[in-house]
Amino acid sequence: QTRALDLDLAIFPELGMIQRLFAAAAAGVARAQWMAWGHPVTSGLPTVSHYLSCGEMEPAGAQRFYREQLRLLPGIGTRYTLPVRPDARSRDELGLPSGPLAIVPQSIFKVLPHNDAIYARLLDARGDLRIAFFGADPTEDAARFRQRLRAAVGTRAAERLLFLPELSRGGFMETLGACDLMIDTLGWSGGNSALDALRMGLPIVTCAGEFMRGRQCATMLRLLGVEGAQADTADGLAELALQRLGDDGFRQHFRDRVDHGLQDLVDDPACDRALMTHIENALAH
Repeated sequence: QTRALDLDLAIFPELGMIQRLFAAAAAGVARAQWMAWGHPVTSGLPTVSHYLSCGEMEPAGAQRFYREQLRLLPGIGTRYTLPVRPDARSRDELGLPSGPLAIVPQSIFKVLPHNDAIYARLLDARGDLRIAFFGADPTEDAARFRQRLRAAVGTRAAERLLFLPELSRGGFMETLGACDLMIDTLGWSGGNSALDALRMGLPIVTCAGEFMRGRQCATMLRLLGVEGAQADTADGLAELALQRLGDDGFRQHFRDRVDHGLQDLVDDPACDRALMTHIENALAH
């Protein structure tokens, strides 16, 4: 049916997460095919000519990481509608423990094993700290994830790991709003989760990675003007998290910058204009 449209250009918002879309792009459904960064990795396909990415998030010389030709978009690379911010709920209402509570709010496949040393360091340094993850569901992948983290931090510290079930969007945001700190993941940074944390005013610490997929959260914080939230190294991320837990001055600075700039960050009409210019130039040729 798509081929019957005789398209000049097809843009796939992502390639790599859904098998049938990847197969369609490999087979070719239009004269020209592009992809965007819904899945922030090159497709590697000779049938996809261009990659729409966020210019601010890409490192210098990023073209070498892509088979496709990069076409960059300004700001955060998209216009994003902020969700309604739910009312704050207490930890008791949400079934969360009292005391210092950090959260790693990513899908478990983004929490790669080289992050584990960070959590072990945090729990070793702060005997009162708990760290929340998702992955409470009864799947084999989730069970392996829980087992891996427990082994990484040690038996006693594992008692302070908290595994949450899948939540509704509202429940997810309420949970973020009840925590003290979000710890970004190395190598595969928070995108939607970071924007939800920003919406709830939850302070974040991060460390920019080598590739765009590991630089999303750091870029958002830089564009907002947040200072003191980015570590230079993986080891430094654990130390930075320890410094920012309970740091009321940082929390206020973070919220001030978010309140001042978040709406402009996510709703930048320059993204629309840049996308249309790329498309018009392509169709003209």
